[in-house]
Amino acid sequence: AIEDGCVSNTVGINEIQTSYSIQISPNPMDEKTMVSFGGEKHPEKMQLLDISGRIIRTYSIQNSPIIIEREDLSPGSYFLLFQGQYSDMRKIIVR
Repeated sequence: AIEDGCVSNTVGINEIQTSYSIQISPNPMDEKTMVSFGGEKHPEKMQLLDISGRIIRTYSIQNSPIIIEREDLSPGSYFLLFQGQYSDMRKIIVR
């Protein structure tokens, strides 16, 4: 097809998954929060990091959802680092 003087031979485009579908609820959390994954792929490992990047907890992911208990977490901001075929990071807040 010719559009605006350019030749286009696009037959089709397949959408490529480049990250995980991650849901965190509730966020901010009081006593616990649930991390679940949509889609076919999920990370192999999840790490809870404090604001300075120190690893607080590591979770091996076999099934979804993962429950994060507050336990000894102080109020503040934390990060969840997801690792596997892709890497992803999300912020969580503890009240």
